[in-house]
Amino acid sequence: MREEGVARYLETGGRVKAQVFVRMDTPRILDEVLSEHPKLSAVMRLLENYPRLASRTLRLKLAIALYLYSRASGTIMGVERIAARVGVNPKHFRRVKKLVDREKRLIRDVVQVLAGSMAVEEGDYQEHGEQDTLVG
Repeated sequence: MREEGVARYLETGGRVKAQVFVRMDTPRILDEVLSEHPKLSAVMRLLENYPRLASRTLRLKLAIALYLYSRASGTIMGVERIAARVGVNPKHFRRVKKLVDREKRLIRDVVQVLAGSMAVEEGDYQEHGEQDTLVG
């Protein structure tokens, strides 16, 4: 552990936010996809209510949101296409997609958010600006 990490650990009584390593092009990909699909931001915020999905990497959450968005809008994009667009491993995305498909409430909530009948906390989803980012 680094000295700063040990100091934070001692100051907070053992509760330290983990640092997240973000690949250099992740913010660019996030911005591009969100600009293509503005409502995708609300879908990504909705994922935070599902711990098994919220704990995934930013790119994987973006892939999940894109899958849910396409499914709710009636034009399901293929796993390979989403994985290539976002830059995640297709095999890993397939495994997480199975979890998503089991979450019937999540799918219903996404449809409601896209229809505008369910409000999700305001603001754009810009996670890369909220976390400790180490780019290398």
